[in-house]
Amino acid sequence: MLRCCRRKRQHWQCNREIAILRRFPPDGRTISCCQRDIVIVAAVSHIWRIRPAALRDVLAAANATKLDTSLKWCRSAEATAHDDVITSISTVCATDIRRLYAPIEVNVSGQAGTVRCMLDTGSTVSILPKCVLREQFPRAQVQTATKRLTTYTESPLPTLGCLLATVSYKGRMANACFFIVGSGIPLIGMDLISALRITIKGTEIVAAIGPERPSLKRLTSIKQFVHKVKVRPNVKPVQQKLRRLPLSIKNAVSEELRRLMEEEIIERVNASQWISPIVVVQKKTGGIRLCVDLREPNKAVIADSFPLPHIDDLLLRFRGAALFSILDLKEAYHQLRLHEDSRDLTAFITHDGLFRFRRVPYGLSSAPSAFLKIMTEILQGLPGVVCYLDDLVVFGQSTYEHDRNLDAVIHRLQQYDVTLNSSKCKLRQTELLFLGYKITRAGIRPEKSHLTAISEMHEPTNVHELRSLLGLLSWYSKFIPNFSTLAEPLRALTHAGNTFTWSAEAQESVEKLKTLLLESSALSLFDPALPTTVTTDASDVGIGAVLTQKHSCGTENTVAFASRTLSSTERKYSIVEKEALACVWAVEKWRPWLWGIPFELCSDQQALTTLLTSKAADRARMRIARWSARQLPFTYTVRHKPGTLNVVADTLSRLPIQSTDTEGNDDDEMVAEISNELIGIKQDDIRTATRHCSVLQKVTNYIQNGWPTNAKRIEEQLTPFFRLRFVIPESLQARLVALAHENHQGIVRTKMRLRELYWWPGMDNQVET
Repeated sequence: MLRCCRRKRQHWQCNREIAILRRFPPDGRTISCCQRDIVIVAAVSHIWRIRPAALRDVLAAANATKLDTSLKWCRSAEATAHDDVITSISTVCATDIRRLYAPIEVNVSGQAGTVRCMLDTGSTVSILPKCVLREQFPRAQVQTATKRLTTYTESPLPTLGCLLATVSYKGRMANACFFIVGSGIPLIGMDLISALRITIKGTEIVAAIGPERPSLKRLTSIKQFVHKVKVRPNVKPVQQKLRRLPLSIKNAVSEELRRLMEEEIIERVNASQWISPIVVVQKKTGGIRLCVDLREPNKAVIADSFPLPHIDDLLLRFRGAALFSILDLKEAYHQLRLHEDSRDLTAFITHDGLFRFRRVPYGLSSAPSAFLKIMTEILQGLPGVVCYLDDLVVFGQSTYEHDRNLDAVIHRLQQYDVTLNSSKCKLRQTELLFLGYKITRAGIRPEKSHLTAISEMHEPTNVHELRSLLGLLSWYSKFIPNFSTLAEPLRALTHAGNTFTWSAEAQESVEKLKTLLLESSALSLFDPALPTTVTTDASDVGIGAVLTQKHSCGTENTVAFASRTLSSTERKYSIVEKEALACVWAVEKWRPWLWGIPFELCSDQQALTTLLTSKAADRARMRIARWSARQLPFTYTVRHKPGTLNVVADTLSRLPIQSTDTEGNDDDEMVAEISNELIGIKQDDIRTATRHCSVLQKVTNYIQNGWPTNAKRIEEQLTPFFRLRFVIPESLQARLVALAHENHQGIVRTKMRLRELYWWPGMDNQVET
């Protein structure tokens, strides 16, 4: 609405004194006039100039811009016929600007209807015309108005009474009092704009998701759905023991358990056939995160066969979309109730007793497909929405279409009591990064950031690094036209007798080969329905990884490369720890692709086939144990791949890009470390004794340089140490047995304590004697 503010100023062109008509508050339309022109300025940034400056031209301008010309106006008694100064305008309504209108659901004594109302921040009350009342609410009772209304010009506004109703907008409800007037359009004033939490930016109603409803003290559960886990009948339940926690975090764990009970996510239980240990990590914010190591129960779980959507089908739906909104579900899995018969499978033991989940926990292997199936059913029939695991993407080809789709999705989620995390939702985005693609109005193209390991690979500094680079490029030579000719300057540098000098010709050859490789068909687009493999390797200076997928024709195509340099601390890790770090880093880097699907993790370290799985729960401790716990949200198997076959990842690790970013992840569902207290012996003592033990020195040499492929090739006394083991030197063995037995525990308990962290040949016999 426009109101005359009865303020005059001189026009910037003719210096003539004019009146300024301004919307109140002053972010709306301004009308001024002088002898030269009339300017109507709208908040939508359109400017119209009409000549000459006569009062009839104001109406012509109103018609030209589709303004409501059925308006009341008057001229000042002091104004002459030649005066072009407007001193009073009652109402001017912009009927063509859809964004200033909102569909409001109105319910009056059982009569419900949708009224398209104009939003007016300059009005303190809401108004309903008599014609709308008769058409949509004919049986409604109008009460006597208790307030007198006036326009901004202080003229009285006659009313026919007031109507009490319940209104709703985008799932938010409020009680309303509409003043009934003789004519006009439905108008929402600040009373309902505030009550319905409608946000206006300029002349746009911003699609905003308000904070969680304050009346909810706990996380809601999704209506009408319960997840029942299918279990293999021939699998024997496993009861794992309690893992001791440091005293410093016990109180925090107790508080977290209390919070989960208050939100009805977990409950106490007296006994269970399945018992799993907890894993705890301290957040960067100072709190803790608690999860359960469900790797043993997952062996008995039969995952839902609900298929993941095919990537081509998803991308086809995005074609032509201009705006996107990403909706983040708050603690998504914890919103899904767990069937009573399935709860014992999730039982876990803590220092405060035994608990089990009432909602679906993170780490349960059947959770991703089951949750996707439920969300697909909830959103069935809604246009412009894509669901992938626990991510929701709403899109549209225009602002109107996007907002309509978003409104429908939010309304459907509220019907099923699905809770959103408003702080992490991204609304009205002009581009979308989704499963390795960048999607915009212009089209869909692969996202190239995951190829920096190749594009930013530094030049070799010696013949050994050059041979590694040639090995990588040769691996993909069938995708590079005229590879042999282009690579000849590089091969010449590796010939015996040639001095290694990196020339401009060699640099040009490398850049051209990398460009052809990155633009070739060797790089495939990720498809969650295909078998996926992550292959990693580590060197003294860096770690590298390659993500591949096997297609139906039998070919294995590369999806992404990754590498980074090791920090000064990481370079001191043992070979096995570096290899384990490469595995964990790669999986977390490609989390958006790997989370929720089964995949294979390949490394040239045989020991990791045990250390990164549940089989090593009682042997792999400290650093590798913490890394293994960080992998709990993922479903994978570890396979040994000999170094001779691991060409690509090996080269990436030897020529990493110059970055030491660990790319940590602090999402709510992420889990991490297992803390255990060592019993009575320092690492420095172990190092010193190991250096003086001839047998362990030979073991150390094999660990650093690699074990023979056949155990028969090593000395007999080294056979028990074949491959990787955590061992104690002979000089410390008796001392450690005494420390483990210091509380006069039985033989079984003493051996159990020792096996948690240590091993040496004949350990059990030494304890028994």
